[in-house]
Amino acid sequence: MDVRTVLYDFRVEPEILESMRHGTSKINEQLKDILSSVGLGKHTQSHPSEDAIFLSSFGNGRWAIFSCHSPDLVTLTFHYDRCPKAQSLKESPPVLDEGSMEALKQEVEKVLNPKKCKLFPEISRGAAIDRYVPTADRRLVEYDFDATTFEADSEYQNIKIMHSPQYGNMLILDNDPNLAESDLAYTKAITGNGRESYTGKEVLILGGGDGGILHEVLKENPKFITMVEIDQIVIDAAIKHLRGICYDSMDSLTGDNYEVKVADCIPIMQQYITEGKMFDYIINDLTAIPITTEPRGKLYL
Repeated sequence: MDVRTVLYDFRVEPEILESMRHGTSKINEQLKDILSSVGLGKHTQSHPSEDAIFLSSFGNGRWAIFSCHSPDLVTLTFHYDRCPKAQSLKESPPVLDEGSMEALKQEVEKVLNPKKCKLFPEISRGAAIDRYVPTADRRLVEYDFDATTFEADSEYQNIKIMHSPQYGNMLILDNDPNLAESDLAYTKAITGNGRESYTGKEVLILGGGDGGILHEVLKENPKFITMVEIDQIVIDAAIKHLRGICYDSMDSLTGDNYEVKVADCIPIMQQYITEGKMFDYIINDLTAIPITTEPRGKLYL
């Protein structure tokens, strides 16, 4: 299943909005005719009210709603199945491509004569590959994902690695994009963009389960790196599927000048404080959520 949703916003004169609130207006009939032209006129209902709604459905995974919002906004919400299931070609109206979507918008404009209009990009729901990732501030980012390379639930989080033709494999933790194979600039930035020298230095990496920071710092021949990552499944997935980030740096979790500890970093740091352990550099590559020992909603960090 792949259900597409498209939004059209039309800013109209107030008298247009007022006319649409009457279910028998000429404008409403014209809009119904337009919907009929794309196979949505067979079953039409009108619900005149303060916010007029006109629902047309074909019963084949396609429906549309015109809704009015004071003082001057009319919205057309259009839904359709990308591959409608029909018994025959006659029962299946044509899938609306980008060109016919624009044509539909132009026909509606002729009737509403809007001051402004906006066609929003379509949103796909229920597809085999989910291409959308919500941001922490509730925006929606669409990627060109074409495959799910890896997915598992660990004790701590949901772990996904999605493949993108543009970015390579991308690590996503609890729906938060962390790092893609193309993001070397991020790793170089967090290690100082060449302004810091790690040669002969003691380095502590907090988090960093993708192995990118470990790999970059190891290039400079440090005295010793201690990396503390809580989730073994992230490490294992990175070793197998994020070779463009970690390369071979985590094929073994211990080496002559590094050790990867699979543990919670908070008690480890408390232990270092007690021991008086010192580091030349501490690199924080932990979750974007502020670290605390107190519960934050459903999260205990």
